[in-house]
Amino acid sequence: MNTDIDRMVRHWRDVNDEALVEAVERLDEFTEQGRGVVLDELRRRGLAVPPPAGEAPRGDPLLVTDEVEVWRGSGITEAEPLLAVLRANGVPARPGGEVAGRILGLTVDGLGEVGILVPAERADEARALLAASDDAAVTPEDVGVDGAIRGLIADYIRSIDEADTALAAEVWATDLDVMRVDPRGTERGWQEVRENFYQKRMKEMFSSRALTIVGDVAVQVYADAAIAYFWWDFKAAFANGRPFHEMGRETQVYAYVDATGWRLVHVHASGPPEVGEREGV
Repeated sequence: MNTDIDRMVRHWRDVNDEALVEAVERLDEFTEQGRGVVLDELRRRGLAVPPPAGEAPRGDPLLVTDEVEVWRGSGITEAEPLLAVLRANGVPARPGGEVAGRILGLTVDGLGEVGILVPAERADEARALLAASDDAAVTPEDVGVDGAIRGLIADYIRSIDEADTALAAEVWATDLDVMRVDPRGTERGWQEVRENFYQKRMKEMFSSRALTIVGDVAVQVYADAAIAYFWWDFKAAFANGRPFHEMGRETQVYAYVDATGWRLVHVHASGPPEVGEREGV
């Protein structure tokens, strides 16, 4: 899946502006990932996104999703092992509930409840997997290292959406020499990550945040270390209300710590590939 996205990015980087704008008129023919790549390239070039002919502006098509809720429970802790089961079986799944409702302005039935959303075409498969998991009384220990890493990634995303340093401290190895690298700079050590990334950038710079994984997460496990790679889409609002949108890629390194289990020790985030004649290395 990530290879497919890389190809799409390279393709749309190579087309001219006219072809890119023409693609907007047929966005309904694209997959959700394809729409995201096209719109991100439009924004990168500073081009306006015109509404389809004869229609009023419909907002950002990236918000258009075809997802179905296949499970609802009392909170993210209950949902995490089930999310891990679905993802381990190749079914894209994400939590939706109190956090998503607050960011998107939706009404959530049940304080603190969390649902599991999957692509509509995978709903039956997801329900079957969840039914089997329910019969087997799946626990977080049952999902293995792959599931544990995916559960931590879900918490990592939630910690950014909520700018929650307490939750982030349960994901990061706060006692180790952790590092976060992105186009804005480098934070080394948990104190810098907490203060510079979470507090100053996520909490103070933005009034709302919504980080979404695009496509699948690739997880590689090596004894006491694990590496995860995924594409993301980040939408936010600055403190003054101005919207912000960015798409990129991220590699995360996890280490097994005896006292706490798996924890995040390194993040490297970057934008889409630079594939122009004089771009990149």
